[in-house]
Amino acid sequence: MDLSNVEFIKSALIKRELETSPWQAIQDLAKRHLESFYSTLSLEQLEPFFHELHIDIQLDMKNTICELSESVLVNANFTETINYATKCLESEYSKIDYEDLLVLHRLFINEEGSQKGHIPNLDLVERL
Repeated sequence: MDLSNVEFIKSALIKRELETSPWQAIQDLAKRHLESFYSTLSLEQLEPFFHELHIDIQLDMKNTICELSESVLVNANFTETINYATKCLESEYSKIDYEDLLVLHRLFINEEGSQKGHIPNLDLVERL
């Protein structure tokens, strides 16, 4: 398995997913990335974020991190949101073995596969 080939396939799949997904789905991916990132930080590392965005720390840290992620996403611009969503997709595609990546690539990128699936989000394609 050639690592550069794996990265090329993942990159093509991520680009395709971003081009064909509705904006709400992209925001959901971005939020999932932010929640995952913030959940790895200690309370001491999170406090500056909470303070900056005026978020009260709750007993349920999961809800607090969810609120923080939503606040960050509301303030994020288009590029930041796409970057967060891309990081989420990179993480997800890294869990898929090479053979399955090849199948996905054949289904959604190669030949007729590009004709199937969703209609590209043209607004997003122009910005990418």
